[in-house]
Amino acid sequence: MELEMRQKLSREPFAEKIRKVGQLIRLAKNFSPPHGQTTTHRQMKTTEDVRKYAAEQGIAEEESLKKGMEAKSKEFVENGAEVYAKV
Repeated sequence: MELEMRQKLSREPFAEKIRKVGQLIRLAKNFSPPHGQTTTHRQMKTTEDVRKYAAEQGIAEEESLKKGMEAKSKEFVENGAEVYAKV
């Protein structure tokens, strides 16, 4: 979150912060995955991708997960370690 945005949020009354959190929760509940996909479908696809990568690299699935997380962690830091990337 950008510093300016954090500062603005910190000045708002508590009730307003709670209202905004409620809005975010409602938005998250209304989120729908891409057409024809479910959350379970995406999880299964991710698992399939991990297994495929592990087989290609000749390593165990757990090791491939560890390597993948290390790579994503490095990428995250190299891109400025911002949770919300600017689009």
